Amino acid sequence: MQMQILAKGLRLGQFAVILAAVQLFGGCATPPANPPESQPGLVRKHIDGSQPIAFYRVVVDVAPGTEIGRHYGGLLHVQNGTYYWNHGVVVGDLAFKRAATEEFKDSGFTLLGGDNLVFGDDNSARARFQLGATIKQITANGYDQFCGNYSEATVEVEWQLRDTYADKIVLTNTTSGYVRQTTAVSLYAEAFRNALAKLIATSPLTDIIAKNPKTDVSATNSAALIPITNPQPATPVSLPADMDRILQGVVVIKSGATSSSGFLVSHDGYLLTAAHCVSGLTEVMVKLKSGIELTAKVVRTDDAQDVALLKLPGDGYPGLTMDLNSPAPVGDEIYVIGEPKGEEFSVTKGVVSGYREREGDQTKFIQTDAAINFGNSGGPMLIASGKVIGIVDGKKIGFGVEGLGYGVPLDVVGRRLGISWVQ
Repeated sequence: MQMQILAKGLRLGQFAVILAAVQLFGGCATPPANPPESQPGLVRKHIDGSQPIAFYRVVVDVAPGTEIGRHYGGLLHVQNGTYYWNHGVVVGDLAFKRAATEEFKDSGFTLLGGDNLVFGDDNSARARFQLGATIKQITANGYDQFCGNYSEATVEVEWQLRDTYADKIVLTNTTSGYVRQTTAVSLYAEAFRNALAKLIATSPLTDIIAKNPKTDVSATNSAALIPITNPQPATPVSLPADMDRILQGVVVIKSGATSSSGFLVSHDGYLLTAAHCVSGLTEVMVKLKSGIELTAKVVRTDDAQDVALLKLPGDGYPGLTMDLNSPAPVGDEIYVIGEPKGEEFSVTKGVVSGYREREGDQTKFIQTDAAINFGNSGGPMLIASGKVIGIVDGKKIGFGVEGLGYGVPLDVVGRRLGISWVQ
């Protein structure tokens, strides 16, 4: 009996050895559904800057349960597993955005967005061009140590480039991306990056967002003074009765998908706004009260004081009058104009609450209790005579604080932007 059991045991052991050999050498193997391929000979395109572009979002449009690949083992690549996509539709995965950001930067584009993923600093909405992507198909295969010990993935991506100024899609294109690596970490994201590199290299993308002629955006300490003639009204202005006259000089600034406010300060097209409204840009779209839209060049910015000088083409603009005398006394009535939340211009009223300096630097602000909302940034602060005394900067909100509004006084604006006001 013991001999029979031993013999049976030997036969079982032999079967195990044979089974292992089959797995190792691939007996009865079938070829893989997506055999390994070499990395395509992609010649990446590098450019020296562009109009601002941002990666907006990716949508993975693959149905859950879809078979996307297989796992292979043995020297002859025996299939011993199947991969399925079980995530459903994925929108806005951070790994894809990071991969796109790195590819844009490495390719030399002027990229907005993804500035600080830890603290959420992201000005991508200000970019004129925004690129979105839909992943229509994914394949992925894995190979064990006897097959080469690597993973591979292919993605098919449908791209859409949106011009926010024109509010339309200006480019659609489809590319595929492939990656082969010894780890499965970021496998799909790296294949996605390869698809973007192909888009940059083979599509009209770079021609569409080609860099405009350089604009003089420079620090005031290294730039000549810009003379700006202070417009004077034909007849005296009194607020609030003449508010409609003032509104003719207030503008909406469109930077990408965001909007803010600004105001004309000369008949020949100079205008002021807050620097954060045009951050990273060399030109923006400006909408006048009449409804006309024009492109303005960003001439100078001062980020520390948060002020910017822009220039529209042509002449004959309804510029507002600057109050270049002594600062308005504390307690004086003040009017704030802007375009909150993309709506029509609104006017709020308060008083000059005081003048403040930020600790540690030379920046100065006008404090007011006038209501300031999103979209008011960059608009004018005026006194009852209809003269501008400052640029709306923002407000402070917090526990025990009702909302302190702040603006930048004109004397500071002129000094920081290198403006010589001509009476």
